[in-house]
Order: sequence, then C-alpha cells, then structure tokens
Amino acid sequence: MNYLVSYDISDNKQRLKTSKILADYGVRVQESVFELPGLDNEIWQKCLTRLKDKVKLNGDDSIRIYLICESCKKKISILGKEIKPMDEPDVYII
Repeated sequence: MNYLVSYDISDNKQRLKTSKILADYGVRVQESVFELPGLDNEIWQKCLTRLKDKVKLNGDDSIRIYLICESCKKKISILGKEIKPMDEPDVYII
C-alpha cells in the first residue's frame, strides 16, 4: 500500500522524532509531508506502532495518514519542484 503522512507538531523534539521515523519508511516531499510507497501491512504496522509509541502529541498536534490506492497514485499531479510521486524506495530501514 501507499501512504501519505502529514503532521503538524508544535514541539521541536517530537516533530524531529516523527520525521526520523517516517524517513525510515519513505521520502519527504514537503517540510511536514512524507510519501510511504509500497509498504506491506507488516511494515506499515511497525511504522504506525513506532509513531504511536515514540511521538507524544499535545493539544492541537496531529498526524494525518492517507491511504493512496494504485490507481489514485497514477493521478498525482505536481506543480513546482518535481519529486516523482510515490517512488518505491530500494531499501526499507526497520
């Protein structure tokens, strides 16, 4: 499956933890947005568990997760800086 994860976290330490975890599974496409392409359910569950266990959200903080289906992936449009959408990484760090 393909996931798009965005976050809005006020605490610098928690925001850094979030970005480091997500970088292990995908690629940063915006400051607080990561694409996580081609994850099987087991790897996705590990990522989600790490986020839930390691990142402490406060007040208005949030992490939003969007599932991107294969047919929707082909319809992604980009304006501006080109980062090929939903490229599958060569290596996953677990």
